[in-house]
Amino acid sequence: MKFIAKLHFVLIVPFILISCGGGGGNGAATLFVPPQSVENWTIVSSLPFGATPTGLALSNKIAYIADGDLSIVDISDPVSPVVAHGIIAHTGNLGGIYRVAVSGNRMLLAATPLCDGWCNYDPLAGTVAFYNTSVPSNPIKISEQSMAAGDVLLEGNIAYISRDNLQPQLDIIDMSVQPMASILGTANIGTDGRLAKAGNNVFLSYNNSSNFEALQTIDVTTPTSPIVLNAGNNAWSLVDHARI
Repeated sequence: MKFIAKLHFVLIVPFILISCGGGGGNGAATLFVPPQSVENWTIVSSLPFGATPTGLALSNKIAYIADGDLSIVDISDPVSPVVAHGIIAHTGNLGGIYRVAVSGNRMLLAATPLCDGWCNYDPLAGTVAFYNTSVPSNPIKISEQSMAAGDVLLEGNIAYISRDNLQPQLDIIDMSVQPMASILGTANIGTDGRLAKAGNNVFLSYNNSSNFEALQTIDVTTPTSPIVLNAGNNAWSLVDHARI
């Protein structure tokens, strides 16, 4: 039996919040519009997806959805969302696409390695690719970097990437440099995890191998010299994949 994941679009005027959830049965991408209150959502449209999304981003009424492949969906008309473009996994140097971040007309993707055999399970292998999305229906690759990413954030041309290397780290990368991206600075972290940014601080939430929930704060005022402000040894209840 083939399962289809369920993706929920929640529109909170003037902002859009996307949440996703898998299920053991059929599902679809669903767009909710609350007329006055978020307590009275109205389903106005649905789109089917073949797998549970693991990466979601929004910019200029365009939704970017990673579920192995990458779908770029025009949601300017909530009643009739349209898939403007798709990037299919296992093309170029991209394996399965599992993270996406967007800033203006720039997009960052994280993908598993494009290979067969044991390398598919190498936790240190992967690709991060940077695109110009000025025309959402025709994204153009600017540069790429060979690395595995736990999560990705994007602010202009600057990427923040959590990585679970032998020494886990947060890399700050100028993705506009061609043909390969340039690492500006690095900070040692507890493990790779989900990222959010507010002001000059990047926040990393994770659950480590000891099942310890933590939040680390990294000051990125100077991208070439990021400073870890706490060791992540304060217990926090993780808000799953929260974004600031």
